[in-house]
Amino acid sequence: TLQCMDWAGPYIMMYPVISCIAGFLGGLVGIGGGIVFGPVLLELGLHSEAVQATSAVFVLLSSSIATVQFALLGHIMYQYVLWYGMVAVAGTILGQICTEYFLRLTGRSSIIILSIAVSLGVSMLLTAWIGVLDALRDYVTGAYMGLNVDRLCNGGH
Repeated sequence: TLQCMDWAGPYIMMYPVISCIAGFLGGLVGIGGGIVFGPVLLELGLHSEAVQATSAVFVLLSSSIATVQFALLGHIMYQYVLWYGMVAVAGTILGQICTEYFLRLTGRSSIIILSIAVSLGVSMLLTAWIGVLDALRDYVTGAYMGLNVDRLCNGGH
């Protein structure tokens, strides 16, 4: 059974602090708030369907803000917008159909939690892989990698 969140005692400060930290981390690394807030909301005891809907709203908001920023700077590449927009819509429809089918088939909403965990895991692995490949490429080509100890110790000379 679902229980209500306890907003008394130490929890009255804990929930806003956790939310601020999660929001800060989401903004700092440039990912949608849904990726950060999803696990936090699950840990706080919210129902998985409410977490999925809340995460979707966070992703929509962060994507919309990024789109407005790109539009204001004149950096929109319409061929990418069309292609990735179609892929995103098709993926969303397919994901929704599959999730609803599984929910009707089994009656368990655990697929939502599993999909959040798999998405986070795959994102983490791919981000790490791309980061390692970029760092290796920069190292091999001798590209500037963000910290030059010689410049730091010699005052930039």
